[in-house]
Amino acid sequence: MKVCCLFFFFASTVLAQIEPTKNPFPEKDFQVYQSYEKAGFHFEIGRFEPEGYWITQTNSTKFTYEPNGENQNPVYENQIAWIYLKVENNQNTDYFFLDEFYDVDLFQFKELNSENLLLIKNRFAFYLFDFKEFKISKKQIPGQYEGEDSISGLFDALTLFDNENFLLGNVQGFGIFCFDISNPLQPKELKQYTTGTENKGQFYAFFPQKKKNNFDFLIAQTDAESKNKSIERLYSKLKNIHFEKKNLNLKTNSNQEILAEIDEENLLFQSDKSTYKFNTEKGILSKEN
Repeated sequence: MKVCCLFFFFASTVLAQIEPTKNPFPEKDFQVYQSYEKAGFHFEIGRFEPEGYWITQTNSTKFTYEPNGENQNPVYENQIAWIYLKVENNQNTDYFFLDEFYDVDLFQFKELNSENLLLIKNRFAFYLFDFKEFKISKKQIPGQYEGEDSISGLFDALTLFDNENFLLGNVQGFGIFCFDISNPLQPKELKQYTTGTENKGQFYAFFPQKKKNNFDFLIAQTDAESKNKSIERLYSKLKNIHFEKKNLNLKTNSNQEILAEIDEENLLFQSDKSTYKFNTEKGILSKEN
């Protein structure tokens, strides 16, 4: 077990996606916490829980195996109790190492109305399972491109857009997020642009890049009527998701990020000859020469 765990952890940090593996531990010791059925596949979230051990929290997040008083052979002592995705189909069983050990009971399977994709979600992050490739993406945390986790791990309103090229959603303490999932196994989060620090129903903007200095302009809002009744600034639906403009040649910095400014209710960005002004309250884009 020790060798298996170390190997899968190393593999997940090197590869861009998580590969399946066979029987990393005795089948009888796999404890199931969540299950789901789709397209002839049976999915389970669980972890290895051998007899003779307690699983204890050793610090704020890490869970490890500790032998109970009757255990005379503590081979798993102090090893991390990793979480796995188990997938069964046509009498085949595969496991995917999730690089997680926290809140196994809070994992969920989220339907995206897609024949090819299934989203697996915990409090702070998600994974995408690709049925065609039979692999899953590495862990994705909305808002992490800013250099740290988003303020709140609560997120919802998961929505596919543009023939499943983009995945959008709402994080309570961050607002709307958008991932480019044209390659579902290598999601790439797009930088978020808006006015204000709180989600008050304004539009959020994103700039998917097509080639050097060439971008589309994608916008979206949260649906105010879908507001969670008990949790502030958490919404279950988005609305008005669309490309406001395509094929914009814009000025960027050395990292190919657009040069944008905030002026009260307006997002300002520039091409070589013009300045664009997007009013985030009204969702109106204007152009000034």
